[in-house]
Amino acid sequence: MARHFLKTATLFAGLALLVGCSGPAALTAPADAGPTARQEPTIDRLVAFARLYGYVRYFHPADEAAATDWDRFAIHGVEQVLAVQDPAQFHDTMAALFMPVSPGLQLYAQGRVPPPAPLVQAAADAPVVAWQHLGAGLGEFGTTYQSLRTHRAPRKLAGGDNGTLSRSIDATPYRGMRIRLTAALRAEVGDGDNRAQLYVTVARGAGRPGGFFDNMKDRPVTATGWVQARIEGPVADDATTIRFGGLLHGQGTAWFDDFRLEVGPVSGPGAWRALPLPDPDFEADDNSGGWTQASLGYDYFRDDQAPAFAGKQSMRLRSISTWPPLFAARAQPGEAIDEALGAGLSARMPLALYSDAGGTLPRSDRDAAPLIQALAAIDPKSLNASDQRLRLANVVIVWNLFQHFYPYFDVVDIDWQNQLRIALRSALADADDDAGQYLKTLRRLVAAAQDGHAGIGSPLSGPRYWPPIRTQWIEGALVVTRSLDEDRVKAGDIITSIDGVDAKTRLLDAEALISGSPQWRRTMAAGGLLLGDKDSSVALSLLRDRQPFDLTLARSHSGPVPMLSRAPIEELEPGIWYVDLRKPSSDALRGQLPTLAEAHGVIFDIRGYPGDGAWILKHLLSQAEQTDWMAVPQITRPDHVPPLAFKPLGGHLEPAAPRFAGKVTFLTNADAISYAESILGYVEGLHLGEIVGSATAGANGNVRVVPLPGGYSASFTGMRVRKFDGSPLHRTGIQPTVPMEPTRAGIAAGRDEVLERALSIVRKP
Repeated sequence: MARHFLKTATLFAGLALLVGCSGPAALTAPADAGPTARQEPTIDRLVAFARLYGYVRYFHPADEAAATDWDRFAIHGVEQVLAVQDPAQFHDTMAALFMPVSPGLQLYAQGRVPPPAPLVQAAADAPVVAWQHLGAGLGEFGTTYQSLRTHRAPRKLAGGDNGTLSRSIDATPYRGMRIRLTAALRAEVGDGDNRAQLYVTVARGAGRPGGFFDNMKDRPVTATGWVQARIEGPVADDATTIRFGGLLHGQGTAWFDDFRLEVGPVSGPGAWRALPLPDPDFEADDNSGGWTQASLGYDYFRDDQAPAFAGKQSMRLRSISTWPPLFAARAQPGEAIDEALGAGLSARMPLALYSDAGGTLPRSDRDAAPLIQALAAIDPKSLNASDQRLRLANVVIVWNLFQHFYPYFDVVDIDWQNQLRIALRSALADADDDAGQYLKTLRRLVAAAQDGHAGIGSPLSGPRYWPPIRTQWIEGALVVTRSLDEDRVKAGDIITSIDGVDAKTRLLDAEALISGSPQWRRTMAAGGLLLGDKDSSVALSLLRDRQPFDLTLARSHSGPVPMLSRAPIEELEPGIWYVDLRKPSSDALRGQLPTLAEAHGVIFDIRGYPGDGAWILKHLLSQAEQTDWMAVPQITRPDHVPPLAFKPLGGHLEPAAPRFAGKVTFLTNADAISYAESILGYVEGLHLGEIVGSATAGANGNVRVVPLPGGYSASFTGMRVRKFDGSPLHRTGIQPTVPMEPTRAGIAAGRDEVLERALSIVRKP
């Protein structure tokens, strides 16, 4: 199931940078503010550059394109385009930029007949190289989203260049002792930083740092003959898990054999005791020993051909040099895109190329040295928003991420190409760094995509703090829903202005910078309006019983004030239980499982982001389900040109005992996003219980986070998620079967009206 990568506090913190300490003037600047009409030819050329940049970066199959540093290229490219003075110069500039890295690309005057495609001499059985993108792989090979050129290994693997072989055991019986791992290993890794190693990790409880770790990085094995190696270290008094095994770093092959795990005294003399370790020498024909072998870019094999250290077999780890295609569809030689880019320029670009031992065909006939030197001179990390090149380059990169990999343009009605023009105009006009005007430009761009997972991370974003109150937009007003300073401000009070600015004006300004559904934007904006720097003050005007009053609050809380406090698992009345799926640990929930299963009714609270509680759904099922409600797009052409196939995915849950016998309800609201919507999707689709509250955020699917030049980052949803009946979830959200909104009167009285409504449902016989 999809897990949302951002906590609410992180999103609030980004919002606060823009609205927590600034006045309305900065927030209400028009989205297309910027250059005068005479600068529109420059915008036209930047649009044309941006479009060709996305085509070549993500879809040109040439080896030269795949080897290019595209972040540097974007920075260099916009600088060259800005220097153009006339249309003829623009054509030459674009050719000088792209031809060295995209052989076979043809640029010609818009409206003219394209020149003949270049002839390529290749063997009849020559491999064909073409891009395949399984979702937002973006040229990388990850666990969910993957990109690959056929007949090529990926340039970058998620998790790094390590193939690992591992096992884990419970550390509790060995706390306060020492652990010792011994094994034999050998390698055939050639030159470079390729090596074989053993490793041991002893993890401490509650994720505390300081556990023992040794991976032999200071004494790796590169010998072709068998070497016995040893790792020894302490097991902390609060250790929870011991993980151990072998790894191959980089390219080549490594063999492992004859593992031995022992425990002994902390110090002084004493006997070491061998721990039982199934299949320590890989003599079994299956994986009965429980070894984990799951690294990207590596394969594993119980080798009975090469000499083992002991016995007849060893475990071989090998880097993969020939990768299978990601899916069946792929472009074929002769397939190309032919697009009018704008600014008087058209382009025809091949989507597939033949290859020989020297690389893809044809080779570039342009001298790449000047371009390589220009890119090498750029340090993207050293640039900030005061540099016009960075501002424009990041707009180009972010726009293309959505243009080619965002799977919801059929749901979201937006002229995305016009959004590129608006963002480029704004980025040209932004001339600041610290004030965050450029950050607003990027956030307005992703806000237009209406994706609750979409956002922009910034190097300007630091810790933000809350005053001692929680706020929500209720009945057309910004209402205090909880206060830790009841002597001065109470739940139910209405905030009418913030630092002298009308509260609704501040709310609407904030919403304009948040991507997602209307309900998500509203809940995020209302909850984050009061954020600011630590120990800074916010001046508020409020109403209580129609009487106005003013006060100033200090921002001293590093996290949001929680909702009305309640135990994670609580019996509300005889036979009716409350379970807050945002709080309890799996162990605590499992401990109460027999009681909950026999209860007359159970109310699950998912008004926000849940912990790891989705397994509880298995105890609500009467039969197995096989619904594929997630889908990862299979992309071979730019601009989401159909036909576009999808790889279907689903949880495919099996029923588990004990099965809940009583009534079940779920509480939710617009704070519930992503993983929460995965859980509630099952509830809605399989009719597992009533859903009480309001619509969820409407953004689900694994998030793709992309680093940008200058320390920025962009995120968005990379897969399509629908409801179980096939209808859209995006922006719509999971709808309650029993609608219920909190009221200001209820908040003032300290009531949880949504919970009360659920109680009335489960009480019924």
